[in-house]
Amino acid sequence: MTKLLSVLLLIALLSSACYSYHTAASALPPTGATVAVNLTDSGTVVLAREIGPGAETVEGELVGVGERQLTLAVRHVRLRNGLSNRWAGERVTFGRELVERVRERRLSRVRSTLFATGLAAGVGALATAFVGGGSSGTPGGGGGPVGPR
Repeated sequence: MTKLLSVLLLIALLSSACYSYHTAASALPPTGATVAVNLTDSGTVVLAREIGPGAETVEGELVGVGERQLTLAVRHVRLRNGLSNRWAGERVTFGRELVERVRERRLSRVRSTLFATGLAAGVGALATAFVGGGSSGTPGGGGGPVGPR
């Protein structure tokens, strides 16, 4: 049982990374980077037929960068009303004039460490509660039969 809990804890820790979007250090992140592209108002209107009306942010993998255009393998389209649509990596190309800003997805080491620490503490507490903390459950800790011999 202890080995199973150790394996589950390891899997949980490895999958608990936290990411956030940051303004790209250079003009554009490298091809292959995961990005969030905020559209201008005119970008929302021009791209309505291709990605749906009211789009505000397009998230996905940057698969192509041209002098005047970007191509994304789209994963999410976030709308101005707060809703979002999941996509399956369909490629969408749009002009740079339709882009307000590009942000790159990066690993947040501090948030990931805090989350992993909390997760480990929680799993440890659950393991102690369910597997047992060494108490026999009887007064005096004898654990033997009760009654005359």
